[in-house]
Amino acid sequence: MPINFDLSKYKNELFIETGTLYGGGTKKALEAGFDFVCTIEIHPKYYNISQKNLAKEIEEEKACMFLADSKEALENILPDIDVKFTIFLDAHWHKNREGMDCSPLYGELDILKKYPKYIDTILIDDKRMLGRRSWGKTIEFDKVLEKLKEINPDFFIMYETGLIEDDIIVATLKKE
Repeated sequence: MPINFDLSKYKNELFIETGTLYGGGTKKALEAGFDFVCTIEIHPKYYNISQKNLAKEIEEEKACMFLADSKEALENILPDIDVKFTIFLDAHWHKNREGMDCSPLYGELDILKKYPKYIDTILIDDKRMLGRRSWGKTIEFDKVLEKLKEINPDFFIMYETGLIEDDIIVATLKKE
């Protein structure tokens, strides 16, 4: 989940993140100038760790957390949003869980397609994993780009540095 680029380039009022892990993305979004962060984590262990790591931000009402499947949480959150937002899609299992999608990315993108009005930027982490043996085996790079263009055909597609160079897919309405 490393965000190793200037996140403020994609600043809006709201930052939504799927896959909280330890809360580092939330902290980076607030440091980049986002007013508020909603973050979603499915794993109780990481949710509890993040709640502790983000206690100050939650208490100051700069962040909120959901212990939920990202697809279900997005279905509940997105209909009520009425401000431009940036969303960072980074939910996935590190190991295959029986009966679970290793990556909910296609489902997340399908939900975003239903609520495109306020989406300004979509960031997708772990491009290097798409189509590989690990969790991204069933996620194809070309299909991800196709789904992004279905959400908004005016998106500019570019890449940012994550764990490695060009590891984050960026679909944005902002021209650099």
